[in-house]
Amino acid sequence: VLWNMSDLGRPVVVSAPGKVILHGEHAVVYGKAALASSLDLRCYLLILPKQNGAITLDLPDFQLHREWQVSEVIDCLQLNEGDQLQLLQQLAGVDSGVESPPTQSLAMLAFLYLLVHIYGDKLKHLLGLSVTVVSTLPASAGLGSSAAYSVCLAAGLQQCTLGSCGKTGSRSSQECGSPNISNASLGSVSKSSSEVDEKHTSPEAVSRLPELIIKKLAEAGYSIPTASNSGDGGWSRQELEVINKWGFEAEKLIHGTPSGIDNSISTFGGAIHFQSGNITPLENMPS
Repeated sequence: VLWNMSDLGRPVVVSAPGKVILHGEHAVVYGKAALASSLDLRCYLLILPKQNGAITLDLPDFQLHREWQVSEVIDCLQLNEGDQLQLLQQLAGVDSGVESPPTQSLAMLAFLYLLVHIYGDKLKHLLGLSVTVVSTLPASAGLGSSAAYSVCLAAGLQQCTLGSCGKTGSRSSQECGSPNISNASLGSVSKSSSEVDEKHTSPEAVSRLPELIIKKLAEAGYSIPTASNSGDGGWSRQELEVINKWGFEAEKLIHGTPSGIDNSISTFGGAIHFQSGNITPLENMPS
């Protein structure tokens, strides 16, 4: 699911699926092959433009609301990589001396890291952002909830910057994954219902959005598309590779040494053969 905010001050909504590893769950860490498939349980992200000089992150599943001033985050741009990570850890409340920091702190760290690295110097022109993430994936259940979160962040922030990912649309409804679809995609949204671009909108996709995200869109004055048309666009392979790369970087902050399979299946969807970072889509499961 994706709505484009870009330079028009419109929202971005992205969803990414969870995963189930069918074979090789532990061996994949040691370079062995694994088979995995995406699940029709998803993480949903909403980014709303703000002009209050603040960046907010809401994770209601973890009872977390946190706000930073844009100026605080901009300070990171002037630092080298090591000092930058240290400052981001401070902003996220991550104690580097603790072996297993709280999940909430690691989630904040992943968000801030991707924000700084994806936006780069564009942060200097940022007026404010409100980010909300809601998931139908249970946490710590081995279903890739953190990877779906990381991929949502990567795809949503990429879309906001209008960098390498500037498209809206959907891919085949048979693909359970891909961070910009939920069996269908959503078009861009405007504050006036008569201005909604409904080219890539599906009622099913709208109905699948979490109630909180629909409520926040409505409270901000944005109309919800209701068209029955389904689009045929979507992310290119190159765009997905970029999203997957940033999703993996976020996963490393959360888990330390992940194999990369979780973020890959959350990014590309469907079923894949994964080995040492090499991804091969599977049309038919091997017997």
